[in-house]
Amino acid sequence: MIKIAICDDDREFLEKLKEMLKNYFINAAVKIWAFPSVKDLMNAAEEEGGFDVYILDVIMPRINGVELGMELRRRGDRGEIIFLTTTPEYAVMSYEAKAFFYLLKPVDKNK
Repeated sequence: MIKIAICDDDREFLEKLKEMLKNYFINAAVKIWAFPSVKDLMNAAEEEGGFDVYILDVIMPRINGVELGMELRRRGDRGEIIFLTTTPEYAVMSYEAKAFFYLLKPVDKNK
């Protein structure tokens, strides 16, 4: 089973993205978690032993998604990281966290 964690402080977008992913993986063994805060995601990552894929909003309060990705890497997490944001400003920095991909919002379901 593929374990996917989404973290975004915009709860409406978070639920929309979760539904988009459920529809995309309709016939696959996938479990999707949605977290409105970095703290919630980090606690769950520890409990679950990490996730296979992290989809992280970049612009969030207190810690941005790129910093979150780098913290996951410092903890030894090897899950793929996809960053989502409204600005390309953090794209280069995102690769410090060994990002798999960087997407701009609004998310096109084909991407």
